[in-house]
Amino acid sequence: MKNKCALLLKIQLLQTLPLNRLRYSHDPKERSRALLMGISVGLVGLVLIFYSLLFAAGCVMAGLAGVIPPLVITASSLLTLATTLIKSNGLLFGFKDYDLLLSLPVRSRDVIASRLIALYLLDLAPTVVFAAPALVVYGMAVGAGIVTWILLFFSLLLAPLLPLVIGAFLSGLIALLTARLRRRSVLTSVLSLAAMMLFMAGAFAIPQMEGADLSALAEQMSAMISRIYPPAALFAQAAEGNVLSFLLLVLVSLGAAALFVLLFAKVFSWLNSALSARRSSGHFRLGAQRAASPLRALYLKELKRFVSCPVYLMNCGVGPLMVVLLGIGSFFLPSEQKELAGPLLLRAAPLAAAFFVGMESTTAAALSLEGRNRWILYSSPVDTRTIFNAKIAVGLTASAPAVILGGPLLALGLGGGPVELLLMMAVPAVYAVLSAVVGLAVNLKFPNYEWTTETAVVKQGSAVLVSMLIGIGAAIVPFILVFALAAFPAWLPLGIWSLLLLAGSYAVYRRLIKVRLYW
Repeated sequence: MKNKCALLLKIQLLQTLPLNRLRYSHDPKERSRALLMGISVGLVGLVLIFYSLLFAAGCVMAGLAGVIPPLVITASSLLTLATTLIKSNGLLFGFKDYDLLLSLPVRSRDVIASRLIALYLLDLAPTVVFAAPALVVYGMAVGAGIVTWILLFFSLLLAPLLPLVIGAFLSGLIALLTARLRRRSVLTSVLSLAAMMLFMAGAFAIPQMEGADLSALAEQMSAMISRIYPPAALFAQAAEGNVLSFLLLVLVSLGAAALFVLLFAKVFSWLNSALSARRSSGHFRLGAQRAASPLRALYLKELKRFVSCPVYLMNCGVGPLMVVLLGIGSFFLPSEQKELAGPLLLRAAPLAAAFFVGMESTTAAALSLEGRNRWILYSSPVDTRTIFNAKIAVGLTASAPAVILGGPLLALGLGGGPVELLLMMAVPAVYAVLSAVVGLAVNLKFPNYEWTTETAVVKQGSAVLVSMLIGIGAAIVPFILVFALAAFPAWLPLGIWSLLLLAGSYAVYRRLIKVRLYW
């Protein structure tokens, strides 16, 4: 009999990846959706490879090749940590098929290990795609020998493991603390989002580096990265051919993973039972009932789902809050940098805010999240316009922090005037409308109602990937225009592009409200 952990891992990967749909499905639409998802992932991978090569080449040309290994590993580790905080609740615990797994003759340890390995493999792919090109450039620049190449290869395979364990531990700790509380879903979402924002804020709070000497600058950057993420120092030493540092990195990474599996197995059954339990108050009394319009009722229903689903909130709420963090961080830029790069920053800042707003759409998963209960909504006495308007309104609510807080903070922090303030608020607002409307249209085209965890819809759905690519593309085009037309004021190309996006969003919306929903 095959190893149970390996069988569970195989099932988990087949459920997560669209391989079976491409291979066995006879439905042309299902196969086209899976193929489109693969193409979308491939395009994102090409973008990551391009930026990785560009960054590494720039470091080599500047004489800072030594900072490439620790910097790319720290960046990919922070990404792994963030995605693990998002995906753990729904994959490691709180998953819908827990009762089915409980009935099988498998140990909790095998279930945890198989799901942790699945998370590791899913996080390893973007780590390799982003870090490997930069490390190849580094190895060629320093003339690495065969031992160094071998250490680089195996160190790269280990890179996602430690941040994965840290993220899973934090997510599990949050779930443990909130498992017995009435509003545990909302508290879990808020605490998870707060933990992620703290890590991002820590990354922004980087001490300023001084000195013009390149070797001194490289040493300062390496020391700074080691303070942010100490294991990066071990990786940097392994990249230089230090076998002892590599062995220590192996010990720390594998030891942390084994310890997590052993400890988490002791509370696995209790935690999942607590998360799947439904409680009702024994002192409930029917009080006065309040009536609301269909739009308001549906909006509150959608907003409650958004706030109470950790993976949903963290996946779609981080982007707008990143704009707020950028706005706060702009006040701490040294005055010398503001004087030198101030005009360029003021031209790029509206598009940076729009990028974070446009790449994450709540509506790209809003229809799919209805799941098998969609018949309740679709058979209700409300028209399609009302249903779609409620989902779009939640998308705009999620983007509100970027527009109301982030935009003014960026304008004030960078020393912009009234025109810059208007751009910092208007451009992200346009992208918020685009994200909400286009995301809904894409989800209508590529729905997924047969899911077992919200993660499969929010993080891995075809609609989410396509919507993200549309948002990224919509931000890249004006970025090129703004800097290609540097002789013109930034408001001219941004204004024309924003009007075009608004017109396109309105056209998509007019087609949406003519759709009839069937269950």
